[in-house]
Amino acid sequence: PQRAVRSLDSALIWNGWAGGKPMAIEAMSGLSMRTLVEAGYRDEALARRLRQIQEGETFLFFDLHSDPDERVNRIDAPEARAEIERQGARLLAHLERTGDPRLAEFRAAWQAFLAQEPR
Repeated sequence: PQRAVRSLDSALIWNGWAGGKPMAIEAMSGLSMRTLVEAGYRDEALARRLRQIQEGETFLFFDLHSDPDERVNRIDAPEARAEIERQGARLLAHLERTGDPRLAEFRAAWQAFLAQEPR
C-alpha cells in the first residue's frame, strides 16, 4: 500500500509496506538488477536509491522545484517540516473523507512521525 499527496511545490508519499519484507518483483530478479546492485557497491548514491526501492522508507518528501525527479528524500529536513506537516494533514483528511481502508495504518505511522523530534 502506498498513498501520496502532491502540490506544485512538493510531494509527500507514505509507503505502508516499508520496513517489512524487502520488495521483490520478477523484474528485480534479472541481469539488470544484479548489475545495479553490483554497481551500488561502488556508488553510494545508487546504493541508497536501491535501498529506497527495495526496503522502502515509511515517508518520503520531495521538493519538486529543486528535485523534480524525486530522488532526494527530504523527510528529515528541518526547514521542510512545516510543509511536510501541512501535506500530511491534507493526506490524512483525504483518507478520512474517502474512508480509505489503510486509514488506521496511515494514522499510526503519521502520529509516530509527528512524535519524532525534527532532526
